[in-house]
Amino acid sequence: MLRGPLEPKHEQGPGRPTPHEQAPHEQAPKGGKRSREEAFTSEDGAPPAKRQRTPSYENTEAVLRDRGLEPPTREQFDALNEHLRGTGEGRFPKPTPELLAAVNPHAGSRDGDRLHSCLEATEALRDTHYGRPRPSGHPYHGRPEDSPAWTLLKRHDAPHQHGVDQQGVDSLLEQVREAGPGTFSTVLFGKPGEEGHALALIHGEDGRTVWADPSTHRTWEAEPGRLPGEWAEGSHVWAATSGPGEETVHGTFDHGLFEPDGAKFGVLSVHMDGRTLPPADKLMVEGIAEQIDARVERAAAAVLSDPGAVPVIDGHTRNWVNSYNEWIDPATTPERRAAIEGLFPRQFGYAVETMANGLIRDEVGPTLDDDITISTQVTHGATRPDLVVIRTDPVSGLKQELAWIDITADASVGHIHNKQSSLWDTRPYVAETLYPSLDRTQLGSNSSPEARQMAEAIAAAHARQQEATAQQLSSMRDRLPAPLDSFNKANRAKDIEVKLGEMFNDNHKLTPTEARNVLAALKDKYGNDYAPSQYGYSTGGSAVEGRRLIEWFLARENAAAQPDEAMDLT
Repeated sequence: MLRGPLEPKHEQGPGRPTPHEQAPHEQAPKGGKRSREEAFTSEDGAPPAKRQRTPSYENTEAVLRDRGLEPPTREQFDALNEHLRGTGEGRFPKPTPELLAAVNPHAGSRDGDRLHSCLEATEALRDTHYGRPRPSGHPYHGRPEDSPAWTLLKRHDAPHQHGVDQQGVDSLLEQVREAGPGTFSTVLFGKPGEEGHALALIHGEDGRTVWADPSTHRTWEAEPGRLPGEWAEGSHVWAATSGPGEETVHGTFDHGLFEPDGAKFGVLSVHMDGRTLPPADKLMVEGIAEQIDARVERAAAAVLSDPGAVPVIDGHTRNWVNSYNEWIDPATTPERRAAIEGLFPRQFGYAVETMANGLIRDEVGPTLDDDITISTQVTHGATRPDLVVIRTDPVSGLKQELAWIDITADASVGHIHNKQSSLWDTRPYVAETLYPSLDRTQLGSNSSPEARQMAEAIAAAHARQQEATAQQLSSMRDRLPAPLDSFNKANRAKDIEVKLGEMFNDNHKLTPTEARNVLAALKDKYGNDYAPSQYGYSTGGSAVEGRRLIEWFLARENAAAQPDEAMDLT
């Protein structure tokens, strides 16, 4: 009986690494019995795989079908191998769009939904990366894969947690770069209990570190301080990372990811055709966009000019009102006021969106045809467009997305075209509706006379603070020691952390993150001679956070110099 398609065999040639060795907690016990503790834990706290696993076993027809995947065809294997022969690559092939298309040749799931199994596609890329080329399995249905953490544990090792948002991404970048060329990481972004997205982070033989998304056939440079896509705030970063020899790169284990209600991964909606709208639909959508734009402008004006009068509709508007009221309170300390100002831009944007969504719902929605609706924050894998115009077929109930519209500050105009793996360039109609970026001089301009007077005084104090920050940066630049080539990276980093701590009049060194951020602020003002990499750091920092740290220090120094005096905002 013919069973197939079969996975191609891989001959063991001279110098070719052996297939992936199982992690210690995956190996069958040798000799006597293990203790109960040994049987249920690994060196990093991960639960054991339920049986010994090998890559070839995990890619068998039975296992793939059990995961809801149809095995790849012989033709798909041939196409992938032909691509690799053409490039002359074996292990560690460059993750070009052509390679990603060969690894994930599917247009969607078998049931006709235009959905991709991003976890399976990333794992197929991992196998190909380590010299076991295979196309990804074809999902039967457009649903997230159950128990993704268990799937990765069975295939090679458990995903480890790296943190949340940018901090998590930067932690992972540092680990992958330090592990060396040939390192591959299956990365999971998402929140506990919600659907997330999987893609790869690869340290290539050329030394470049790149993101590779087999779901969209895209690759792009991995940079510190830059998220690989548009992620909801609070997204966790998990990753199963293997070094050049496919050895596990360990990290912090997250038991919650193995729970039944843990995050789910494996589905990313992708519409690759990018077709344009028919003229009548385009005219209709443009009219809707103009109505939306007018409401966004009204919302932004209200949120900016009289923050204290903004209705508390949700947590975003509550945060905005509370922050503004605390900001204008004379009893607020300089340190706290500086911290609030750091929150203002994001809180302002969220409050504008909340107010605009209410106006759109109440004023634009009733004017639309019965089959047209405007939905907010529709999740598409890594992307959540602010507004989606949808047509629903009255007979079949099928929904067609006509337009994506992004609500954004004018300082970020065009940013939807820079969002990697976010699908904005695959939609038939996309638009940005812009509102003026936060202008602190106009904040509260329509408030009570007392609030306006306080806001004006704060704005004047802020101008003085900016001047003091610039002077502090200049002083730090003059006192900063030049990088010493005789030191290794670790020594250079520790040395600069101590030196910067002394400049802050602290008795201890700055943390690595604080030091990177201050150096990033210096680089932003004075050039690459002050880049964190010059002082031994493999990842960059945030210039905004660096300036914020300096402002906090100056405010603390000012408060210490005048402990018994009321704050002077005049």
